[in-house]
Amino acid sequence: MLSSSHLVFFPFFILIIHFSSLLILSLSESDYTRPDKYFIACGSKSNVTTNERQSFVGDRAHPPFFLSPGRSKAIITDETSNDMSSLYKTARVIETPSSYELEVDQDGTYMVRLHFHSFPSEFNLSEAFFDVLASGYSLLSNFSVRTQSVEEFLLPIKKGKFKLYFQPSQNSLLAFVNAIEVFLVPEEDLLPKSAQLITLDGTKGIQSDLISLVYRTIHRINVGGKTVTPESDFLWRTWLQDDGFLIKPEAAKKSQYYDGTLKFLPGGSTKYSAPEYVYRTGRELNVQADFSKATWAFPVSKSANKHLVRVHLCDIIGKALSVFDFTLFIYNKLERTIDAYDDIGNLQSPFHLDYVVDTNGSGFINISIGLVASNNWSSVPNAYLNGVEIFEIERTSSIAVFESPLKQNGSVIGFGSFVAFLVIIGMLISVLMVLKSKTAKFKRYAFQFLYEGMSSDRPKIDKVEWALRREGFEDTTTSTKTSLDDDDGSKYGDNDSNTSSTQFST
Repeated sequence: MLSSSHLVFFPFFILIIHFSSLLILSLSESDYTRPDKYFIACGSKSNVTTNERQSFVGDRAHPPFFLSPGRSKAIITDETSNDMSSLYKTARVIETPSSYELEVDQDGTYMVRLHFHSFPSEFNLSEAFFDVLASGYSLLSNFSVRTQSVEEFLLPIKKGKFKLYFQPSQNSLLAFVNAIEVFLVPEEDLLPKSAQLITLDGTKGIQSDLISLVYRTIHRINVGGKTVTPESDFLWRTWLQDDGFLIKPEAAKKSQYYDGTLKFLPGGSTKYSAPEYVYRTGRELNVQADFSKATWAFPVSKSANKHLVRVHLCDIIGKALSVFDFTLFIYNKLERTIDAYDDIGNLQSPFHLDYVVDTNGSGFINISIGLVASNNWSSVPNAYLNGVEIFEIERTSSIAVFESPLKQNGSVIGFGSFVAFLVIIGMLISVLMVLKSKTAKFKRYAFQFLYEGMSSDRPKIDKVEWALRREGFEDTTTSTKTSLDDDDGSKYGDNDSNTSSTQFST
């Protein structure tokens, strides 16, 4: 029999189990599994496995997607460099507008990653200029690749057919692509629903509905650490070193690598936000050399309208929680105090901050960390930064998509049939009008023959008979035939016209 103390404890125990089950259920429902599609090796007739052990399906090997029948050709390189990725040994060259059509089975935010490598071939790939479009957005406009490039985008895609268009730009003969990735990502870990807006005049507001926009990755930087390659990132991303972006390299020094356990807390970053290595490395102010501020300058497009800026932070240098705070600057328009105690509540706990930034036309976004001027209580003032991501917010495309006339859905074919039908109808109407005109002339000449010819002399009758013959009619009542060639001294005939057709091959 249960004692009274057991009876008191039992409901509490059941309550704990209940909430634990809810927590486990919530975690299992929100768990993200890395997808296996779509990964496409363009121009390849076999599947390709990369260093990240990711399998790419060759677009010539009966793939689970559709390639529109525009004029394109698969090519392969003769290069034998050992450090060259297997993805870059084939490519698809596109001479007329073409598209890859994929079947998307879930609404959400998708990563679209395009690989380009202009290897030597019968085509001069380095001189290609082309456009890439998707979901009504211009992903790349008049784009060219001198050597190698990986372009990355985040797009909201609805369930159904998704088309990725490639078309040569004006005054260019071709487009090309080596590999394509389109896969679902954990939306809540990569994009905020809203973020603080930083305008040029210093006013601040909130930019909402950010998950409905399209983003192009401009910079993904591992501050203070080495380059992170795709095999070390859960979403196959590349994080570059920050050395070339720091304005005064002596103002910030690399932090000591943290080899302890990182504490991922609710409301902070996750393993999908950035690799652990990004949070285990960083830069801190070189306070021993009397530097109170360090600045990074990241080049961006002058014509871009807005950027999403994400800074990654993890206090791996503090000896105790809330030992110091510091200031984060963006363009000198934002001054935000950073304190691990207030922002995440623990040391060695990764978190990130998001801002939508108006471009000032300088071609750079400046991010700085500095000491708080009024922080006199701290005996060890410092500041740190672990990572930076900058995304260009894309605008709706103004570029038209011209698909191949062999488009499978029949819309172009249907329009052509409709035009042909109108042409035939017009020709029939023209023939009927001509016949009607000739019939009217026959009646008029017959009238002249019957009435004027009865009271006139023979030459007049011959003139009418000649006119009838000139119009293509013949008087079968008379045995005398007049030679039209002799009368008008000319012959009539139809001119032949040559026609040509162009065929497209896939």
